[in-house]
Amino acid sequence: MKNQGSVAVIHVAKYLDGNDRLCGHNCLFCMEQMEPGCSNEQLPDLETIDAALTRYRKSHGKISKIYIAGGEPTLRGDFSELAKLVRRHCQTTVLSTNCDYADENETIRCIIDAGIRLVATSIHGASSASHDYLTGKAGSFFHTISAMKKLMDAGVAVTVNTVVNAFNVQEMAEIAQMFQRKNLGVEKLTFTHYLHHGNAYYHNALWFNVDDCANTIAEAVKAADGVRYKVTFRDFPLCLNSSLAERQEIVEQIDIIGLQPNQLNVRGEKAPSFAKNKCRQCALFDACPKYLAANYGEEINHGRVD
Repeated sequence: MKNQGSVAVIHVAKYLDGNDRLCGHNCLFCMEQMEPGCSNEQLPDLETIDAALTRYRKSHGKISKIYIAGGEPTLRGDFSELAKLVRRHCQTTVLSTNCDYADENETIRCIIDAGIRLVATSIHGASSASHDYLTGKAGSFFHTISAMKKLMDAGVAVTVNTVVNAFNVQEMAEIAQMFQRKNLGVEKLTFTHYLHHGNAYYHNALWFNVDDCANTIAEAVKAADGVRYKVTFRDFPLCLNSSLAERQEIVEQIDIIGLQPNQLNVRGEKAPSFAKNKCRQCALFDACPKYLAANYGEEINHGRVD
């Protein structure tokens, strides 16, 4: 079989020697953000990023797709140059962004001028009340929806992720149909069950019993049948609903590119080998079982630690 190339993510807005990252949001469920905004460390410069990509290509060969991730990549003053640099190393570039821009028109112009035509963003509620609360940023819902529309009007394909937790689980069906009601031509919406890590570790109120929400999830699956874009579910136990298997998110094998010479590239695994954690009836998490066992040391049962 012909080598199609690897898929990788590079975090360009995380400080080199700390847990902090450059991001205008402080999402309660963020898997990585530990001490937002309090690092004195430096972001990786373009030379460091170029060298990291070059090392990765030498060890892994052709790169079919790179996700430019953050924090928020567009907050970098050299974002345009950065995006063009990354594009030279791969066939396809995807920008992971919150679409909440201080200067919306200028940022979108930079994205278009850099040649980016694929954007992955997030909406975490059916209204500003829930979304803004979860992102920790007032006005973020309005700004994200506005930027999404302008990006799509400019020919950019947009996919959306919603991290499902106790504060928005009852809104899943409404979120599933929201983009059609707003006449937003998104390519795909993915509902992702949140992981108890990063910021979420300190917000126990995010926990919810998936079993108790089976009817709510079933309503979301039914709502997804009536929209023109693809709707998938990630990390939900398939035993909750017979239709979940048909809408299960197919997870790419994604490598994390190390930014410094002494940092190893983290080799991603394909979904079938990842989904080894079991609830009492079926596979649940699409996360590394060794990682979960090391951090929790207990059986994972339907999204909660007993």
